[in-house]
Amino acid sequence: MIDDYKLRIKKAVEKFNENLLKESQSLTETKKYDCPERKTQHEILKFARSLGWSLDVVDAKNVWDYKTESYSRHVVASGFSDLCGCNDFGHAIYIEVKAPKKRSTLRDHQREFLLTKINKNCFAVCSDGVEHLNKVYLTWLELFKNSEFEKARSFLIADLPCKKDKPFLFD
Repeated sequence: MIDDYKLRIKKAVEKFNENLLKESQSLTETKKYDCPERKTQHEILKFARSLGWSLDVVDAKNVWDYKTESYSRHVVASGFSDLCGCNDFGHAIYIEVKAPKKRSTLRDHQREFLLTKINKNCFAVCSDGVEHLNKVYLTWLELFKNSEFEKARSFLIADLPCKKDKPFLFD
């Protein structure tokens, strides 16, 4: 009788593991997308750290609060950039990361946040890759080092994706 019990337990565990394996395989097979924005963010972080920048990732998502047992909203200001920190000269850096070729998806509140930072002489940009970021940063840094602050601000503002007009809804 004990052997029968052990055999049943063994079969149940094997069946459970088999189902778990099937479930995990089906999840990987049905996943039809990956997160290109996260990949771009990872590449930008590697690039930034190679330049000696200190950047932090800011997730502006709802956060579970154990005290209130609910999600707390707006942990950071609306539109806050995905990456923030400073370069090795101490200049503040704000980077809104977008998927490749998706810079045009910049939302109005994100644009306003970046404009506010640009007007305070920070390096604030919406970027979809390392190449774009490097080109914009080198141009901005050259202008900034030459004390051409107004030109540096104008350059960053011109680089931001244009504000889109919202389409009208017709009856």
